[in-house]
Amino acid sequence: MSKIAGFALAATVLAAASGASAETPAREAAGTPALCASYQAHAAYLAARYGEFPIFTGQVEDGVVMRLFANGRSGSWTMLVIRADGLACVQAAGESGERDAGI
Repeated sequence: MSKIAGFALAATVLAAASGASAETPAREAAGTPALCASYQAHAAYLAARYGEFPIFTGQVEDGVVMRLFANGRSGSWTMLVIRADGLACVQAAGESGERDAGI
């Protein structure tokens, strides 16, 4: 199962448990659905399932931040966009990531 497929399954389970929708529109530029849940649920899932932890946070706009999670040993990574109300949506995820020399 691919990492995104795993997220889709986890988001469906989280949404069913919370009564929320598993998919919401992603940023208009992406044109694809994002997998959304509470930030706390995503952070716990990423740590437990992929050994990923936050390594970078940047402000996107007022009340919205992007947070990059990564596992330095396996190279897996996930980018979340988090709203002020705590809803976090997966914007991208992958494997075989590596640290750039300048960071």
